[in-house]
Amino acid sequence: KDSIAQEYLMDCVIQVFPDQMHIATLETFLNTCTQLQPQVNVKSILVNLMDRLANYAQSCVEQAAGGFVCEIKAFNVFTQYIAKVIQQQSSLELKDILELQVSLVNFALQAYPERRAYVDHVLKFCGQFIDKKLKNEPLPDDCASLVERLLTTPLRAYKSILEVLELQHYSVLLAALELEERTTVAVHVVRNMTKNQTPIVDLSLIHI
Repeated sequence: KDSIAQEYLMDCVIQVFPDQMHIATLETFLNTCTQLQPQVNVKSILVNLMDRLANYAQSCVEQAAGGFVCEIKAFNVFTQYIAKVIQQQSSLELKDILELQVSLVNFALQAYPERRAYVDHVLKFCGQFIDKKLKNEPLPDDCASLVERLLTTPLRAYKSILEVLELQHYSVLLAALELEERTTVAVHVVRNMTKNQTPIVDLSLIHI
């Protein structure tokens, strides 16, 4: 029941065992995370696992292995257990929760690139949580940087800015940033359009 030993062992499991095993035992592993000692940095464990599986999903595509194949709805499982961890660990700060969501949206983009609803779900949750937590107060700098990552990660994954514009909660989360941070995101949007030479024939689509 030693918290340091628990965290070490969980990290070892993530690093040592193969990706396919992590997929097959995902729910069991995540359920174990909810039963660890309160002092264990569960956020770090979840981030490490999501990042590893995101890299695995990307490698499946790059190696022409038919894409990421998973018999379970891994995104839904991660979402469910992240919600449990947030509920259980009242000590988690806004920064911790946003870090979890950054890894979750990256996993969604790598494992399920066609499921834009997954990305939109994360953006919606973050916008609502920030609004509830801060009540119109400005985001701390470290949190603003994470929101920028949430908004720019889809820009790197989608080849067309039009796909990003279809995310209903993109502009809502963008509004949580101050002008300087919004400008940074806008620069990434323009770079995406330039790189992919995306024609915008309907200006009403640009509402971010």
